[in-house]
Amino acid sequence: MSFNTTSPAVILRSHRDWDLWYSRLQELAETLDVWEYIDPESAIVPAQKPEPPAALAPLVPEQDDGSPATLPNPAVLTRDMTLYRAELKEYRRTQDKISQVRNHITNTIQGSLLYHIIYQKSVRDKLKTL
Repeated sequence: MSFNTTSPAVILRSHRDWDLWYSRLQELAETLDVWEYIDPESAIVPAQKPEPPAALAPLVPEQDDGSPATLPNPAVLTRDMTLYRAELKEYRRTQDKISQVRNHITNTIQGSLLYHIIYQKSVRDKLKTL
């Protein structure tokens, strides 16, 4: 399914515009493959930003028992870094798509309605408020 960006935007001005506006928003989110993170009926949350591999933590000169610190295995570190970079890339890609939906919301609702959602952090919470 592709989202038609050439058709005129539906502006949410009142409850009469809700069904059409909401369906356009849902179509955009489904096209971007992020509806599950935005749908007010869903409990699925986007993945959290991945943590770098533990081997990248600052090296401690010695262990708690006083023995010398061990350096990470280079092969394991390379594997862990590759996995971390892939997870980080996917996380950023998803966040960018969710941001596109957030921008669509703020650009397609009447200015007076922005006050209802201005303090909501997630796109899902913005929809629940509207």
